[in-house]
Amino acid sequence: MSPSRALVFALIAVEAASAAAEPTPAEMTAAQLVRGATTLVEAQPLTIQALQVAAMLVEQATELTPSDAETWRALVRISDLAERGDLRARALGRLVRLDPADQVARLLYINEAIERFQTVEQRAASYEKLLNPRNRATLGPAVASRLSHDYAILLDRSGDIDGFAAWLAEAVAQDPSNRSAAATAAGFFRMNVGGDPFAEAELLTTLVLADPTSFNTQAVLAELLLDNGAYVGADRLYKIAAGTLEASSAPPAGGMLADRAVAQWGHGDVAGALQTVRRRQSEADRLHRQQLLRQDPTLSSLDLARRQAPITSTLATVRAAIHNRLGDERAGPTLDSALTSYEAEIEYLKRQQGIDPQEIIKRYLEMALIELWLGGDVQRAQGFLEAATAPDEAAELTSEARTRFEGWMALRSNDITRAVELLAPAAGSDPAARLGLALALRAEGRLGDSARELHRLATGSPGTLMGVWSADVLREVLGRTLSPSETAVRLDELVASIPSVVDRLAAEPTLALSMRLVPGKLTFDAYEPVVLNLEIANNAPFPLAIDTRGPIRPQVAILIDAQIAREPELETLRPLIVDIDRRLRLAPNERIVIPVDLRRGALAQVMNRSALRGATLKVRAIADFTFTAGNVIKPGLLGSEAESPPIRIDGVRVTGKWVSEAIADVLDPDTTQDLQTMGKLAHIVQVIRAARERAPLAALEGFGNPRQMASDATEALTEGYGKLDPVARSWVLGVIPRGADIEGVYAMARQDDNRLVRIAYLLYCLSGPHDPMIAAGKNADDEAVRLVAAMMESRIATLSGGAR
Repeated sequence: MSPSRALVFALIAVEAASAAAEPTPAEMTAAQLVRGATTLVEAQPLTIQALQVAAMLVEQATELTPSDAETWRALVRISDLAERGDLRARALGRLVRLDPADQVARLLYINEAIERFQTVEQRAASYEKLLNPRNRATLGPAVASRLSHDYAILLDRSGDIDGFAAWLAEAVAQDPSNRSAAATAAGFFRMNVGGDPFAEAELLTTLVLADPTSFNTQAVLAELLLDNGAYVGADRLYKIAAGTLEASSAPPAGGMLADRAVAQWGHGDVAGALQTVRRRQSEADRLHRQQLLRQDPTLSSLDLARRQAPITSTLATVRAAIHNRLGDERAGPTLDSALTSYEAEIEYLKRQQGIDPQEIIKRYLEMALIELWLGGDVQRAQGFLEAATAPDEAAELTSEARTRFEGWMALRSNDITRAVELLAPAAGSDPAARLGLALALRAEGRLGDSARELHRLATGSPGTLMGVWSADVLREVLGRTLSPSETAVRLDELVASIPSVVDRLAAEPTLALSMRLVPGKLTFDAYEPVVLNLEIANNAPFPLAIDTRGPIRPQVAILIDAQIAREPELETLRPLIVDIDRRLRLAPNERIVIPVDLRRGALAQVMNRSALRGATLKVRAIADFTFTAGNVIKPGLLGSEAESPPIRIDGVRVTGKWVSEAIADVLDPDTTQDLQTMGKLAHIVQVIRAARERAPLAALEGFGNPRQMASDATEALTEGYGKLDPVARSWVLGVIPRGADIEGVYAMARQDDNRLVRIAYLLYCLSGPHDPMIAAGKNADDEAVRLVAAMMESRIATLSGGAR
């Protein structure tokens, strides 16, 4: 089963349990039914028949525990899988009455009601009524926000753009943590309004806070800030975005690092910009040298140290431009390194199938311009131009491009008058021509005119390398740093309002989300619900939504290792996936507590098999989990881990006295404990019969006469079973170990007309494909029994194995 499918199915298995010290037979049987449904939908191949039976089992569980919200939640999930809209609607209706604080159920219930209307007008009227100011207070801002967003989408589809925009704004205003609404609003503004970078940045900032795990939002906002000269804010957002990627084991692209270096240089942090490039160069060199050493283990340390890996051309060009302005000894080598990076990219592109030749031509032209700009070697630049326009590249320069290159060549050949003459006409629309013109005017001694062109370039293209380079030249000319624009100042102030915790979330996710796993007690009986409280807290100073796309993912994985007595190895069980989306969001410092019964998952089968031996459990919870390549669960970006103290599941110290007392108890069962004793006594019978077959009975020292004890226990179990009500009989059939050979119990079960008992026998007690209960079940008057019998017959035939 794929991880994603397993997660969906496992959701049904994990339900919070009653905090009662001793569960009732109805509660134990309901848990057994839900667990049986889970087993069916996890099995392969998954069939429609299995889904139908699973839905029926959970529906039966709700009849046993009609006031248990968790069982109704299980029915909501299984009805979704089984595509039973009728069951889903009934389950949601019951759930919202049992747990009014469950915002997710309330929202689903409302949406279910709205979808019953067939026309847009009817649905719109429903939204208007629900969202009037009086009702909004009752709904709460989180639910009202999501309904407002749904209403906005409805209006958009019906062509009411003004209504869409108004209700979309309302959705964001009511709950800024509503990620879907914030993303829709940001996208709508970019596509339909535009022209106001501050308003767009406000929406993107809201989206960054709605989901601080979204790299894409962080990068888009950083780019907007850089384009508008808000270098401090851009530097911060690019750093956050890089941290987000690194926390997801995805190194940031060279282009993004180049943009960050430009932003750092833009606000005067030259050392920081060079360090950004240096870190990427060091990492590239490390990987390159490792590869070289694998290819040739005889390479010396000195040989390896001399080998440098090419980094992306954009990042290498930023480094070359900075050293060009510094005028240091690194200017020439870094320019050569940038051109080498371009050559490496061109060679790579030439080896690819179906590559657009324009990609190669573009890089040759960039190399020519960079050489003329930062190096001034006309002959080398001419060589790059010839490579771009060579016959095999099939390129023709436009007249504008040709004029620009001729102007730059004239400038670098000291033909200043011709350079000005060629570059001036194109300067208004071509930043590269404007830069060449500014340098030509400066060479002519027209410093004022040169400064004006540099200023136009620096303020007109503040987010480009040429723009920042020009601003640095202008600082030298004017003797002062160019003041940022009013827009840039406002944007930097906006970004400064983002709480500093966002900068550290990638490295310290518990600053936003923390978790505890607290068991109700540390020692449990073999059949007792093993209940732990899963506590999740929002530590951030802003609300965080619980959403499938983040920031708080709506499922937590519970990992259980069971150390069974007298077994040296830990048994690692299938993870339980706990559904935590009872709330749509967590406010700052708010926490939710989800009680989880570990026996509603695979642990129950393990403990049912090992009821006499007991176990020690190691339990971990992982929030925002992902699967590694090896299918191992690990925390994601905002993931956190919690571990409970060791939990002990008591076994039984079997003595002749214990068996005698157990026989007396099960002869007159009137408590839950007596039912659990029945299960353990059945294990004793199994142990005695197995020992008789494979070892001398003397091995069971202390049991007196083991044969007589097994006979007495079997009779007591049969007599006690006959005194139970149908619910208790159903539960006992689910825990009696196979091979216990308690034929009297099985015979009574086969004659029982009760639905629960017959279903339990079919699920847990079939002896094989010829068990008479299969034929009897298929011919039963009860449709549910017929459905289970047919499914079990099919499963046995498919799996060629047992019924369990």
